[in-house]
Amino acid sequence: MSSVPGKYIKDENGNIFSPIVSSDSIITKGGNLTPSAITLVLGSDYDITTSSSWEAKRVSLNVVETNIGSCFSLNNNSVLVGDNVNAVRISGNLDMWQGPDTIAECILKLNVYHNNAITKTKEINSSKNGLLVALSLTPFIAQVQKGDKIEMIATIGIASTIKLVGRNKNTYLTVEKIY
Repeated sequence: MSSVPGKYIKDENGNIFSPIVSSDSIITKGGNLTPSAITLVLGSDYDITTSSSWEAKRVSLNVVETNIGSCFSLNNNSVLVGDNVNAVRISGNLDMWQGPDTIAECILKLNVYHNNAITKTKEINSSKNGLLVALSLTPFIAQVQKGDKIEMIATIGIASTIKLVGRNKNTYLTVEKIY
């Protein structure tokens, strides 16, 4: 076989194809790329009660929906970073609703902690005059190391009881290893 410039090879019949047939065949500086990712979900609808406005509450993500590889684990409703992880892609979604009243402004935060101090945070807020609020954070990149934790925080603009929607896996946090 002869090679073609780029990431393709030409076979003896002149057919051009890619030697990359799966993620296991991709080679990085340190060797084979081993995919690793985890998605935590809220197992069922869950009430959080705030006693004052703008009180931040950790979301109790208590079910591992997907866990590929061995770099991440569920630890006290957070993602715990394991060995050989230097950077991750983080994303999440939070659905909430409140009884007959309306939800005031609310904030979804995804925090990265090292030794219990926040090293990276991303947030989105929304104000909705209705019963349902859905907040979604697009993926962002964070540098991490073994022992770091990643968690979801909900902050509500009023003192109230809010129901976080867990059915159909609507509330989730996903962390993927980049390198």
